[in-house]
Amino acid sequence: MGHRPVSTTAPPRREEDALVMGVFIRVEALAAQLDGDLGRALAAMCPVDIFACEGERLVVMPEKEDECTLCELCLDAAPAGAITIHKLYSDICLISRGPAGGAHA
Repeated sequence: MGHRPVSTTAPPRREEDALVMGVFIRVEALAAQLDGDLGRALAAMCPVDIFACEGERLVVMPEKEDECTLCELCLDAAPAGAITIHKLYSDICLISRGPAGGAHA
């Protein structure tokens, strides 16, 4: 039987598939709350470049998610609820807890 091709650029979206592939976290960012200066600041502060800016919009780089060190810098800087880190190996989610408007408010 032939093998199915496996994408190396995008992580699987199902959590059980992610664990098999070695991706242990998934990062969600509410772009509407993280644009402009705040988005650029979050992208710059991440030590493993999980975030990037596309124009004025902050995006999560799926190929970098598994590099997260759980340093929580983004969770401290982003407005409450704007970033969620899902630990796929447990039922734990880490949710941003920064001030309304983020670190630049």
